Amino acid sequence: MIIIDANLNKGRVAHKMKIDRTRRSWSPREEEVLLSTMKGLVVTGWKADNGFCGGYLSRIMEALKREFPRTDLKTSPHITSKISQWKKSYNSLCGILGRSGVGFNLHNDYKIDCDDDQWEQIITADKEARNMRFKSWPMWDAWKEIFGKDRAVGTTAADLGEMSKEVCSTGVPFLKMETVSMLQVLVHLLVPIHKILRALLKAWIKLQVTMIMKLSQLRKRIRRLRLLIGLISFWRCLLKAMKTLTQGLIS
Repeated sequence: MIIIDANLNKGRVAHKMKIDRTRRSWSPREEEVLLSTMKGLVVTGWKADNGFCGGYLSRIMEALKREFPRTDLKTSPHITSKISQWKKSYNSLCGILGRSGVGFNLHNDYKIDCDDDQWEQIITADKEARNMRFKSWPMWDAWKEIFGKDRAVGTTAADLGEMSKEVCSTGVPFLKMETVSMLQVLVHLLVPIHKILRALLKAWIKLQVTMIMKLSQLRKRIRRLRLLIGLISFWRCLLKAMKTLTQGLIS
């Protein structure tokens, strides 16, 4: 007679049902869009000294949805875990390539070139690098731009020119050197200016309506009201243009 432990079976079933939802295979095109979007955010001023500004994950999610409308990717855990994985690999590569006599090979496949003694020293210093020796790291140049030390507005023309070439190669529109700093200024100024103008417009409309109601003659009221409607239409068009310009610069 065979006795089956029901509790043991339940435990096995429960264990099988546990799925790591943070794990998802990214397609090469999805990674390409994520990479180009992050580089675009760096160029347009979304990266500060201590990392990316708040809201950057939402911008990345919007870009992915534009490219893949039916995507099942989510900000958390998929995008955050992918960025963390990239940054972890980037930090390890920085330590590896910073060593004397270590670099990428001459075959342009971004594989690490070093002798066995050097590699033993590397993995002794960084256990996370153990499986990195024979892998290809074609995103290295892009990771330097995204995770590396921030470039100040006053960097050299050569650096900014190289940055523009890298961004252009990933599908982000080309930006000239002087345009980078100008975009940063516009993005940071247009949003608060837009909010202030909206508040002023509302207050001004209320004031004008009050003044119109105080007019004794109906003809004067109608004339003033028509003028008010025309001015409101003008301000609405101006605010809409500012909003569209701001969203375009950010995205």
